[in-house]
This record gives sequence, structure tokens and C-alpha cells, in this order.
Amino acid sequence: MSARLPVARANEGDQRPDAVSQGSLLRVADLQVAYGFGRTRNLALKGVSFDVGRGEKVAVVGESGSGKSTTAHAIMRLLPRGGAVTGGSITLDGRELTTLRERQMRDVRGGQIGLIPQDPMSSLNPLTRVGKQLRETLKIHGRLAGNGEEQVIQLLEQAGLAAARVKDQFPHQLSGGMRQRVLIASALACLPRLVIADEPTSALDVTVQRQILDHIDEISARTGASVLFITHDLAVAADRADRIVVMNGGQVVEAGTTEQVLGRPADKYTRRLLASAPSLSSTVLFAGVPKSEPAPPVVAVQGLRKVFHSQGEEHVAVAGTSFEIRRGETLAIVGESGSGKSTTARLVLRLERADAGTIRLNGTDISQRWGQSMRPHRREMQMVYQNPYGSLSPRLTVGDIIAEPLRIHGLAGKARREQIARDLLAQVSLDPSMAGRRAAQLSGGQRQRVAIARALALEPSLIVCDEPVSALDVTVQAQILELLARIQCERQVAYLFISHDLAVVRQVAHRVLVMSEGQVVEEGITADVFASPQAEYTRTLLSAIPGQESTPNVPVAED
Repeated sequence: MSARLPVARANEGDQRPDAVSQGSLLRVADLQVAYGFGRTRNLALKGVSFDVGRGEKVAVVGESGSGKSTTAHAIMRLLPRGGAVTGGSITLDGRELTTLRERQMRDVRGGQIGLIPQDPMSSLNPLTRVGKQLRETLKIHGRLAGNGEEQVIQLLEQAGLAAARVKDQFPHQLSGGMRQRVLIASALACLPRLVIADEPTSALDVTVQRQILDHIDEISARTGASVLFITHDLAVAADRADRIVVMNGGQVVEAGTTEQVLGRPADKYTRRLLASAPSLSSTVLFAGVPKSEPAPPVVAVQGLRKVFHSQGEEHVAVAGTSFEIRRGETLAIVGESGSGKSTTARLVLRLERADAGTIRLNGTDISQRWGQSMRPHRREMQMVYQNPYGSLSPRLTVGDIIAEPLRIHGLAGKARREQIARDLLAQVSLDPSMAGRRAAQLSGGQRQRVAIARALALEPSLIVCDEPVSALDVTVQAQILELLARIQCERQVAYLFISHDLAVVRQVAHRVLVMSEGQVVEEGITADVFASPQAEYTRTLLSAIPGQESTPNVPVAED
């Protein structure tokens, strides 16, 4: 197998010396971290070692549970309760961090090491205006000059924000990309020498992702700060890092320059990660376009429109959208946040009332149906949500979760429902014995398989997949996407696939609709749209996919 693998931007025209020749800023040596108490301690890191040079960008990649986030938390001395460094060394510019008192470490955090966390909404105080939060950061580290107004404005402007407006706003009034820029401004407020970016773009659209990564690059170039990326997105690592450290099971299994690790991977685990990464793979799971059938389409939408009203203003969320989906076909709707793709899905499912337009499900107009009149049709439409951790009831067993739709619609007795649940677990490649477990006892990928099994319980003709793999690691992503492809082949179910990840869409969709500000700007067969986009907006989206630069073909070894 071969794939087009990008060379890290930092290496293009920039013969940057490696970490050893230029001197290491951060050195992690034989680091060991354990969780738990007493004799029940479990070793999470098993002798992790790597360096980050001055001005260098290093990416630590791996799946959930590989130890990459634990490594970042250990460096910051922010391990959760029960976690402790049990061996090894962490030095910043020659200063040992593991033996510092907490008061000394507080000066290091923010002052010498800046952290850009993953979730901007939970990392910012929802009750405090942005400007005040930045002033608090400066004050804590003794960097506040006067009332700090000028410093706040400068930090926000450097982050590419309209400082005069943003400083007086609350986090919920900002978009995801804007909130992440505020976190970057906070992390860099005290001019740290090392920035740890912990999955800084995993929840962002591709265009916003590129803007954030460009901003981090600009800051690194301007201030000379080193950057440690913690990410499961190999395309981001390929696009931005000078060197890559691959972790698995609490150990470093491979490390080297970006070209070495991605172009000539030595470890089997690295090769498996590369093969699973949508942005670095040319694999198409849902090949071709299903043959048209004489029967009506599963879903036919015509002139769909939705307007939201807020504070006397109108916002057109969906402006006259039309499309059809036939049996065994996947239609993807892509676009940035606010483009109208999720609202369109909710309108089709009749979870929102449309202001205009018609929706036909298996030939029946359901546009004006609601409540009890809509109930029989809900069996034909099911949904797989984005967050596998939030979409399953923690109170029910897995078997009850899957059987619940059957119970609600009165379709089978208790014994029969239990049998159907076990059969569905087997269909989604889970052990039927898991029916007695709770959701908290499952991994993210297992939970999403349970969600898919629940969606299949009523044998629907349409399943809406709303960002079904965005919260999952690349290898688990690949497993879930392959599962969806197999189910579609076996059951000829239609999928409406909502996603901001165009690399995933390229793998799974037969046709694609591109939306911007509530309007469809382009539609067509996926391969055609990707190969020859007609709309400027589509070209912008495609150009923002990490790893799309023109580079030579680099072979990836098979297992």
C-alpha cells in the first residue's frame, strides 16, 4: 500500500537542527507514572523518554490509553488524584521539575510552560468575561501592568481576535475557534518557552483548525517557543511537527523526524495508525454509486427552510435545501460550524419544525406531522450521535439500551427483546455477554457500537450519523466506518452523514452536499467534488485538510 504523506512544513526550506545539536529545552528520561493507591497501583507510563529542542515542534501521537496525555499532565505536574510520578526525570532547561515544591511549580506553569487544553468551553470560566480571565492569568504570574487593559488587547489582537469586542464577551458568546484563540492567548500571556498543545483542534472545523495551527506556528516562529503537540490526528502531526514520538501502552514505540516516522515506519503499531488515518489513506469504504431504483427514494427533501429568531434578528439556518437519498446510499453534508448541516438533519428527523419545504419518507409526506401522528414514522428513522459518552444512559445495562426502542414501540416481549439485543451486539462485533454491562464499563469505540446497535433495533430505512467518529481515535474510527459500510451492504440502509471531517467523507460517502451559511453551494458524486470542486468555498474546505500539500509518494510498509 502507498499513500501521499506530507513533509512537515517546518522542514520546507528550513534546515532546522535536531534537538540534540541545538540543545534540548525539555528532556523526559525514563518517566514512569502510576495510578491508584497502595498495592493496586497501575503503571500508566513505563519508561518514556524524548527531548524537545529549542524552537522545535514535536508531536506525541497514539490512541486513547497510550499515555500521551498522561505524559503532558506529568510534565505540568497536573496528574489527577491517585496519579504520581514513580520514576524518571523531567527537566526544563536543565531544571528538574519532579522535585519542585508546588509553589515553585505554579511559577513554572504559565510562566515557563503554557498549556492549550482540548476543550475551550470547559477550560474557560463561563461566568467571567474574556478580558478579566486574561488579566487574572497575568496577575497570578506577576506580569500585570496597571489594570492590564493594554496587555489584554495586545494578546487578543495577536490571537487574531477583535479585541475591543471580545474582551467584554463571555465564552458562550464566542465560536469554538474564537474560544480556542482565547486559550492560546492565555497560554502565551507570560511568554512561556514551551507550549503544550493538548488536542488543540480536535473539535474544530478544518478551516478553523488550519487557522489555529497557523497561529501556533506564527507564535513559535515569532517568540522562539518550543511546541509539544499531543494528538491522535496523524495528519496534523505530519503537517506541523519537526519530529514525531509514537506511544502505545505507556511506552515510546517509535520516534524520529516526521519524514522518517511517516515515510519509513519501523514499528507495526505505527504502520497500523498510518493505515487507519483518513487524511493519509486513499481507502474508499463505500465504493461507487448505488444503482437507482424505480421505487421512490427513502428520503426526498424539497425546499427546506428554517429561520431562527433571536433578540429581534433573523438568522436563516437552512435556505431552501433539496436532496434525495436512496436505499443503500450515503449522502454526506459537509460545512463549517453554522453552515446549517446539523439543523438540516434535525429537520429531516422532525426534531425541529421547518418553516417551509417538504420531507417525504418512503413516499409519505411527513412535513406537517408531529407528536402521535409522527410516531409510526420514527421507527423508520434513527440517529447515531457524535458523543458516545453522552448518548447512552448510565443507568441502563447495554442490553436495555439496545432494547429500549423496541420497548417504547411495543414491538416484542421482554425475552424477545433481550434476544434481539444480544443478536445486535453480535452484528456490531461485540460479545453478546456485554449485554449485562453498563456504558461506563465500555471504551468509546464499544459505546459507539452499542449506539449503532440501538439504531438498528427498529430496522430503520434511514440512519442519520451526526459526526459519529469525530470523538474517536483513528484506529477506532476505521473500525466504526468499516462497520457502517458492512451494515449498509447487508441491510441496504440509507445514511445521512453529517461531518466536518472531509477526509472521512471522502472514504464513506457516495454523494456529498457542501453547505455554507444555510445554502447548498455544491453537490455531486464525492469523487468528482473532491477531484474537481466548482465552488470557491469547497476549494477552501478541501485545501484546509491537513496533509493535502503536494509531496512525493512515500511508501508505507505493510504489516
